Amino acid sequence: MDHTLDTFARRTIRDKACQIANRFRHTGLDRDDLESLLIADLLRRRSRFDEIRSKWTTFVQMVVNHAVADLIALGDNQPKLRGGPHWEINKTPDERTVRHDSPTWHTDLANDLRDVLSELSDEERDLCHQLSQEPNISEAARQLAISRGTAYSRINAIRKRFEKGDLDKYF
Repeated sequence: MDHTLDTFARRTIRDKACQIANRFRHTGLDRDDLESLLIADLLRRRSRFDEIRSKWTTFVQMVVNHAVADLIALGDNQPKLRGGPHWEINKTPDERTVRHDSPTWHTDLANDLRDVLSELSDEERDLCHQLSQEPNISEAARQLAISRGTAYSRINAIRKRFEKGDLDKYF
């Protein structure tokens, strides 16, 4: 029996996404993003539903709850940005520690950031600017009149450029 995402599944997913949205604020995921992830997970696992073993509602609740637990575990393992004058980052055990209070740190960061930003397309720079004003990706996409998928594609391209420019050593 093929189950589409019925009202119960959509309501369950919407409610769970609302419940956990604040936990993911630091990652840039909003409620809509979390709903999309939960829907995708349920659709991926839908073929495993066996009506002999359980009811559809029980299956939906179990899958959504496990997906939420997985998202929370992943979110808790994401590094949270912490600032401050004595925040240290060890790049590798063999390399020296980078300190935010070093005399050249700000100058080096500004130069490296300028170099990478100059390589971005106008659309990518516009998205960076919009995200600096509005960190919610969905809202930034709305302001730029682009889809969330396009925004995420551009963000991934920007991240790759930042990594290629070795900017991760500053964070």
